[in-house]
Amino acid sequence: MELLLENTSYEDFDDWMQNFAKRKRILLSYDSTGIAHSLEVSPRRGVKRIFIAKTSSSGIAFDHECYFTLRKAGNNLQVFPGVVKGPNITASTALLELIILEVQWAWGLKVDQDPESYHHKYPKNYRKMIAEKYRSDKRTIGVENQDTWAAMKFEISGRTLRNYLNEFPE
Repeated sequence: MELLLENTSYEDFDDWMQNFAKRKRILLSYDSTGIAHSLEVSPRRGVKRIFIAKTSSSGIAFDHECYFTLRKAGNNLQVFPGVVKGPNITASTALLELIILEVQWAWGLKVDQDPESYHHKYPKNYRKMIAEKYRSDKRTIGVENQDTWAAMKFEISGRTLRNYLNEFPE
């Protein structure tokens, strides 16, 4: 997938990402270790990359979950989103899809509705998948505490999980 942002510079996108990150408790870094704090060109000519990690309510950053590779194309900016493969790839994919919706909305690309109007952390298809995953884990490994499972797997409360289970009954 590629997003083409017209009349956009690296700095424009970086400024938008910095503001977005502050609002959504997301940590940005510009290399895979999270050390660098400036948007710099990678060894491949003209390509820059922003890594994204969700933070907990206490501000502790989790592992990198997704990234954007940026490439200049005339006055436009090509944005290539990607997911870092890992144990929480489903949650990482959901985070990336929500950020893509925000980018599309901010640049006036085709979007069905304002992403800020969503009342859920995850889109409908992921809420359904979370409910199914919980039921599967409950059958196979015997989940004892719904609150702990929800917090550890998807950073949601037990109450939110119960809402998802009611929204998508078996």
